[in-house]
Amino acid sequence: MAETSESGRAVLELLQEENVKFLEATKLDEQEAEEEEPYKHKYAAREQWKEILSRLQEAQPKFPEDKDLAAAIVIVKYNIANNHVECEETGEGERQLQAVLAALPSLGSEAEIAVFWINTLNQCGIVWTNRNDHQRGLEYLQRAEQVYERRGEAPRGMDQLVPRPGQQQALERAHTLTLFYLAQCYGATGDKTKASEYIQRTLQRQLEANELDPLEWAIHAAAMSQVYLSRGDYPTAVHFLRCADIIAARATDSDSKKEKQADIALCWCKYYIYILTGDVPLAATSPVRFSSLEAEAASVSVVTTPAESYAEALAAYNAGVKWVQRAQSVYTLDGYVSDYIKAAQDQSQMLRHLARHDPDPSNACKIHKRRIDLLLALRKNLSQQHFLNVCQQLDYELAEIYVEMSSLKRSVLGKTPPNDVTHAAAKINALIDSGMQHYKAFLDSLRQPDGSFPAKFEEHVARAALMAHFWLARLKTLKLGMDRAATVAAYQSSLEDYKWLVAYCERHPEPPIFAAELPLCREMIELTPARIRQALST
Repeated sequence: MAETSESGRAVLELLQEENVKFLEATKLDEQEAEEEEPYKHKYAAREQWKEILSRLQEAQPKFPEDKDLAAAIVIVKYNIANNHVECEETGEGERQLQAVLAALPSLGSEAEIAVFWINTLNQCGIVWTNRNDHQRGLEYLQRAEQVYERRGEAPRGMDQLVPRPGQQQALERAHTLTLFYLAQCYGATGDKTKASEYIQRTLQRQLEANELDPLEWAIHAAAMSQVYLSRGDYPTAVHFLRCADIIAARATDSDSKKEKQADIALCWCKYYIYILTGDVPLAATSPVRFSSLEAEAASVSVVTTPAESYAEALAAYNAGVKWVQRAQSVYTLDGYVSDYIKAAQDQSQMLRHLARHDPDPSNACKIHKRRIDLLLALRKNLSQQHFLNVCQQLDYELAEIYVEMSSLKRSVLGKTPPNDVTHAAAKINALIDSGMQHYKAFLDSLRQPDGSFPAKFEEHVARAALMAHFWLARLKTLKLGMDRAATVAAYQSSLEDYKWLVAYCERHPEPPIFAAELPLCREMIELTPARIRQALST
């Protein structure tokens, strides 16, 4: 504070007087928003801060060398700037934050007043990331990180209006926010490696400082598990999921707690899908662990290697389906349709990969039939008008299941007793018909009001739309026991489908979402006329 001279005492008295008003404005700014006038309290707080600022600026010519008074002015300006940002007046807020940044060097170096530098840079970073200029936001946040790294031994605060002991704690809290914002920013720029690194560092610091929202922390930890899962680091993925369970359980009971625990359960579902697929090979285990939770996290045994046998796959499925049930106990079909179906789709994927581990095609078909029973009941009861995306997903997956079953049954047709061949062929044809029915339903959902397809499919459905056409072209000619007329008609219709696919891809060559299948389509356009002639000659 200023020296206890006459002028120093005058500044001190002024700051003490304004401190009371400053805290009143801060309390008003933090009041819960009213629905009809969401910024009413913030506008009122801003006016009070402006009045404080005016009085401080009027006093400044009398005490031009007093750094405490100058710092108090900057503090008020900082609060007004943030107020503008929070009231969605981003342009004015950003302009005033820049003015605060410009004033800081005259009050102290980055090392001396690191907390205030970091908070201001953090706010500038938030402003630009909210404007979707993530690169510019990243620059401010990286600078905030550098300020922390170059900090002094004992950071000094700017306490002229709000005296706060424990500047070290405030500094650490500000740096934790920097890391969290950097994680979001790196994620938005597509740098997933950096994003996951900074999220992990944020979680570690929050846990060590015991400054965390249990549910928010748990959700971020569960999300991090998916990063390690995609790398094949199953033990670390389990550690993060177990820590998420532990911390979430510490939250006060509420509907929000139940929903977040259901979200974590869905992350466990994804874990067991990975274990069942075995597509991502086991990788080196990361040393990253939350040491204070490690013993408790390790107290529950969880498989951490991909399933290699049917017995291992069945054990993984049984463990995984329990998490499906936990998620659906909260996300019920009555009220949480999308989330309930998401869990059902996860169970379907577990069954899909369980079937791949079963060496007996007949048993594999029975497992796929469970998938159909699971999804078809949901599809029949859903309104496509209200749940279009979900219905599209279900139709496409059901089509795939029917096709997979027809392929499995066809693979054992040669071993079928002669008396049963006709019946077996009829079953295969029925499965093909059902698959085609669902592919057509999926494609029909993409049609425009006049019944035509759009000139270009939307990016999120484009590949699925092309694959549905591709499979319809193939399936039409795979039915067994067709007579000559039916065979010719099937090949002719199939040929038109292949031509349509090639024409679409030639109109829209980028991105090459159909690159692997396109040569096959061109080949079938060359071969199919000969097959039609052959069918006509028999």
